[in-house]
Order: sequence, then structure tokens, then C-alpha cells
Amino acid sequence: LDEPLAGLDRSASEKLVDDLNRLADTSHMSILVVEHNQDAIAPVCDLRLTMSDGRVQTEALEGKQWVC
Repeated sequence: LDEPLAGLDRSASEKLVDDLNRLADTSHMSILVVEHNQDAIAPVCDLRLTMSDGRVQTEALEGKQWVC
């Protein structure tokens, strides 16, 4: 998904995040999300990759275990 939260208000963003969590849990499939609003999409993420100076980096969020 490319910027799924763009243009959504807070309520709609939270509902979409809940829906994505439910989809990921029930389908057991990976979902690739490109999103600038990292804090809002973090609840969906098991792994977060960011880019800095053209290089891919991984970052751990509190309470998450990361696999690279």
C-alpha cells in the first residue's frame, strides 16, 4: 500500500490501521506499507525499514522484535 493514511482524518486513519491489523492477523499474509506517518502506522508493523541518505535501515519500536 502506498501512503494509505494520506488525506485521512485521525478517526479514519485509526479505523484503517485497525482494519489492516485484522487483515494481517486473519490472512497470515504480509502487507507492505509505504507511509510517511510512521507513528500512526506503527501498530500494524512487525518490521520497519526506513531510508536515510539512500540507505535502508531497520529500527526497533518499543515492544517489537525485529527480524532482518
